[in-house]
Amino acid sequence: MRIILFLIVITIVLLIYSNKEISTYMKAVFSILLILLVAVGYMYEKDIEKKEALNMKKVEIFLQNGNLICDEDILVNNKTFSYLSGTMTFSPKPDNVKDRGLIISVDTCKIKKR
Repeated sequence: MRIILFLIVITIVLLIYSNKEISTYMKAVFSILLILLVAVGYMYEKDIEKKEALNMKKVEIFLQNGNLICDEDILVNNKTFSYLSGTMTFSPKPDNVKDRGLIISVDTCKIKKR
């Protein structure tokens, strides 16, 4: 996907710079705006990748009988909760009456220190 976006950006830049009717000032402004847009998109994508990696680490710990602390005070482990992969949430198992009705997002969890 990155390669396709890169090729599209290069094509747009070449089209703008090959057009003789656009002033040099407007070409420079366009180039600066394009560089800023690409930089912001890159930083956003890196942040999303970082969050996804952290969430996958939380899920791995959960699946390996580890404990997570979610919503500041709820202990989540695979003995009392089930992991729902489609929504990346935890749902209480039927025998967990205390937490019945809760749906907890992986985003709100932290890895419990031993």
